[in-house]
Amino acid sequence: MRIALVTHEYPPDTGFGGISTYSVNLVLALRGIGVETEVFCASFERELSECYRGIATHRIKVSHSPDFPRLVVKPFARRHKEKPFDLIECPEIGGEALEITKQFPDLPLVVRLHAPAVLITRMQNSLIPFHKKLRFVAGNLRRGRIDFGYWSRGDKNQHADRDFLITEAARHISSPSKKMKEWATSFWKIDPARISVIPNPFDPDPVLLKIPADTNTKRITFYGRLNVLKGLVPLTKALKTILRNNPEWSMRFAGKDENAHIEGMRMKQYIEKELEAFNDQLEWFDWVEKESLPELLRESDIVVIPSLFESFSYVCAEAMSAARGIVGSRRGGMPELLGDTGILIDPKSPSAISRAVQKLISDPARRISYGEAARERLLRACNPEIVAKEMHQLYLSVLQA
Repeated sequence: MRIALVTHEYPPDTGFGGISTYSVNLVLALRGIGVETEVFCASFERELSECYRGIATHRIKVSHSPDFPRLVVKPFARRHKEKPFDLIECPEIGGEALEITKQFPDLPLVVRLHAPAVLITRMQNSLIPFHKKLRFVAGNLRRGRIDFGYWSRGDKNQHADRDFLITEAARHISSPSKKMKEWATSFWKIDPARISVIPNPFDPDPVLLKIPADTNTKRITFYGRLNVLKGLVPLTKALKTILRNNPEWSMRFAGKDENAHIEGMRMKQYIEKELEAFNDQLEWFDWVEKESLPELLRESDIVVIPSLFESFSYVCAEAMSAARGIVGSRRGGMPELLGDTGILIDPKSPSAISRAVQKLISDPARRISYGEAARERLLRACNPEIVAKEMHQLYLSVLQA
């Protein structure tokens, strides 16, 4: 069996986030069970074919990310002619294999769900103040249009949405969590029989697995992109209580600074303004490189992940492998990953966040027990070999259908 993985994100050139992490973990896991995979990915710097970590990788130079679906067609067609592929996999985001499927309609396509753009937009819209939403609806009514905008249950632009179009074109769809599948069947009205739930493969850094659960650093950590979707607004409000009640504890933020929910303000600026009275308890780091992650987690007793939605959280997986005490979001796929080995909260509730963090601060034995159980759970749930075998069976079923 020969699989072509078509993805804009792939390390190191475009290794931006979760799609990149999933992609490299998947192809390495498939190689481990003898499935041949080649990767077609984007690069802003170079165009070449190379062997990257033992995988044939074709990098297509792009100036603008939206050009990738068009530019990848010729390199793919050339390689497919030289040595035909049996199946294509791609993420739903951006419809990156959409042009390939038009040229090769008989080549089976499997789409992997991550987090469609319309889902992210709706999460962002949920933070817009009520009066602004009402003004939008009233403005449309004055123009003679009925458009409930932010409250609409469907997407009026769905049939122009490349994320939806590539998903609809797939022979089969895989999802990393039941929650992501539920969203696709509810919002996009996709037949649930077309979607299989298979967790993301995750091969933890051995250094993370050696971090003792019983650390005592008196530090809480958030790491990831600093934006509203990661739940940083309610977390900031919760920290006023947490830091006031625990003056010996510090809060560390590590990640790329992005826009806040207030126009013209960055998230770091918002947090510093809101927590001005606790500035001596705050620590700031830029984006954490993979090599620095073990040190970051070793220096943290608690990791808080209050995302508004995650189909699968690699931050949670990393924190679990490091046996940290975790406060995670009950929205999205995180409960399926974390289970009962951490504390799940409503990410929009500052009081719920502060109570959960306080429980782990006040009860170190509970935090340590959670951490040890989380590490064991992760190694079972996301074992790359097991996930690769499940994906292989999915591919076989698609080819035999």
